[in-house]
Amino acid sequence: MQNGNFIATLGSSTNPGLLPLEERLSWISKGENPFHADSALPGNSPVFFGRESLLYRFRLKLCTDNPGHISLVGDPRIGKSSLMNQLKAILEAEEGLVSICCNAQGLNEASQKRFFTDLGESIAGALGEKLEKRLEDFDQFQRFIRRWAKEYRFVLLLDEFEIMADNPVFDVTFFNNLRSLGDNPENCFGFFIISHEHIRALCHTEAIHGSRFWNIFDAWVLGLLEEDAARQLVKRPLQQAEISLDTTPEQFLKRYGRHPFLLQRALQEYTFSAQHGLTPDLRHLERNLYNVMQDLWMRCKEQEVARLFEVIAEKTVPHDKISQDLEERGLLNRDKLFCPDFAKALPENLIPSKTGIEEYLQEIKTNPLKALGRADRWLRYLEKIEKAATHIGKIKKAYDQVFPDEKGPTP
Repeated sequence: MQNGNFIATLGSSTNPGLLPLEERLSWISKGENPFHADSALPGNSPVFFGRESLLYRFRLKLCTDNPGHISLVGDPRIGKSSLMNQLKAILEAEEGLVSICCNAQGLNEASQKRFFTDLGESIAGALGEKLEKRLEDFDQFQRFIRRWAKEYRFVLLLDEFEIMADNPVFDVTFFNNLRSLGDNPENCFGFFIISHEHIRALCHTEAIHGSRFWNIFDAWVLGLLEEDAARQLVKRPLQQAEISLDTTPEQFLKRYGRHPFLLQRALQEYTFSAQHGLTPDLRHLERNLYNVMQDLWMRCKEQEVARLFEVIAEKTVPHDKISQDLEERGLLNRDKLFCPDFAKALPENLIPSKTGIEEYLQEIKTNPLKALGRADRWLRYLEKIEKAATHIGKIKKAYDQVFPDEKGPTP
């Protein structure tokens, strides 16, 4: 039942759940382009591969008498929403469990004020109940939930949580209420939350920090596909569609690694071209993938960028927390970049040319106002131009790691 931004479904054992891969593959018709890169994969997608262990763990955590709380973190395009859609299919086959989906991107000011009202009405609709009176606030909503919690369990699947975290309308009282909702066993209410950063890292917002909402979650990071899953993604759908490509699976994996979006997008283009007797438009494809990979660079912290520079320079890097975090996110794969083209997507403001660095450093000295106007391009870490001096050494160090045989700029 949909109400506002919430779609609630009462689980039933008559629903199919997540079907076996072979059955999903059988839906692919001969000659069909099965690959999907324009939006998240729907539930039971025939081109959703891997993640079985993770989905099984999530099912065990959420499909209990008192559902748990999971935070799934990952970079854009790594497959978080696609995984959530498969999880939703699993939950819809769980007898007596009400799953409610919401994308925070659709929460406007009006729906924020009606959050618990709309959430309650969507749940009531899924249960076949017509509310005699609107649920005007959290207390009324919680009384409603506790009445039904004797028979049912509830899981709220919330995508793009950082949008809520950055919105001042959702204040400390709101997040205190969410924590209370999930923390009290009388409510039988669980959360599955998706974000680009760990919930705790979003604690720069006073609302989350003050409520300690993040403290109830079991956090997981979504990274690259498993090797076998990536290989099967490249092979099995094409076999089912009876479409042959000139490019081998090994060439796809070597070029695009085990990144689900890069593989889906490349396979989509190659298959489309094969269907229509065309040559793949690699320039258009590379431009699209380049933008995605640039965004991944821009999301890296300063020390992560420096570590990736070391990898590009083929230096031996320690297997410390920085490397482990990059591997977990899927940017590193066995001390190498997750795909060769990732190095080519370095944004200018992270690795300017030697001449550009020297010019900018000189500009800081001679024309600070003009330099301030270009600070976002050359020194994105700076908030004020007077902080430049503390970063010059770091820029020089990163430059030397990429170009070890050249003399770097001198402040």
